[in-house]
Formats: sequence, structure tokens, C-alpha cells
Amino acid sequence: MNSRRKFLKNLTAVGATVPLVSNIEAKPKKNKGPVILCSRGEMWGEKVLKPGWDILSNKGKLLDAIEISSNVTELDPEDTSVGYGGLPNEHGVVQLDASIMYGPTHNCGSVAALEGIKTPCSVARLVMERTDHIHIVGKGAQDFARAHGLTLWDKQFLETNNPHLVCSLQRNFELKYVHKNYETSLVFVKF
Repeated sequence: MNSRRKFLKNLTAVGATVPLVSNIEAKPKKNKGPVILCSRGEMWGEKVLKPGWDILSNKGKLLDAIEISSNVTELDPEDTSVGYGGLPNEHGVVQLDASIMYGPTHNCGSVAALEGIKTPCSVARLVMERTDHIHIVGKGAQDFARAHGLTLWDKQFLETNNPHLVCSLQRNFELKYVHKNYETSLVFVKF
């Protein structure tokens, strides 16, 4: 068990080192312009970051760059993690979540369980900029998105040329219709 005496002894040791540490100064680095990163590796990096970089390098707004880069992934039917290609839940419904925050003002917005909208990041940004709320969920998030001009996509169909995804969907969900289009190599899956 810690005693008050031991606590004060440790506190004194910390207090004695503060003047030594405070004399250490970081060398200021010259700002060479914007930096944009992608945690998904090289293959995705160029594809996702180019639209955002184009905005930042032309002195565009930071949030525009973040949103447009996020939209690249959200609109890709081959990416099963988010957006249009997102895998359905156990009921066969694709529900999406997104959040966005602007550091300088600490403003943020988010959506959850959003159905039928391909770009949840854009809806999260609208929540941040146009409401006093931080988080909107489910049907309310969908209604909000539609009220701000976003249109619903036909969530009954997923177009993919990824055979592994189709096999996974067939194993895990009761699919009503699977059609292979040999001309375009796309598979249309109806839930």
C-alpha cells in the first residue's frame, strides 16, 4: 500500500526534474505545405489520396479533401469495409457508419446504421455543419440525408466482379438472385 510519505517523495523527484526537461527545446520545422496520409497501403493510397491532394494543393478546404478522399472508398463496390460495397448485416441489410471531426474547432458529426446512402461521410459532415447534433442514427439519419439532397441507391443490388465476395455472400446470406454478366464480368446480387 502506498503511503503519503512515498507519494510526496515521488512527487518531489518529479518536481526536481521539471527544470531540466523544460530546458530542452524542440527544433521548429519549416512547414512545407499540406500532408495527407492513407493507412491502407500503396494500392489504396494513390487511389484514395489523389482527389484529396488535388484539393489541398490548390489551397482548398481541409474538410473538402477529407470528404472527397473518403468518398472514393465509399463508392467502390469492391471495398467490402464501407460504403456501397459494404457487407450486409445478419438481416441482409447494408448499414453504414461514419464520423468526421474538424480539429481547429472540435466540431464533429456522425451517423450510424445509415441505409441506402452510398457516402455516409458526406452525411456525417452535414450533421456537423448544419445541426446542433453530433450523432444521428438509422431512419433519422436517412431522412436527414434525403432532406439535404442525397438520393437513395437501390440497396437490393450489389455489382461486383469479385468471386470471393459472391461466394461469401452465398454462404452467409439467403440470396434471392445471382446473375453473372459475362460481357462485363459483373455479378449482380439481389438480397
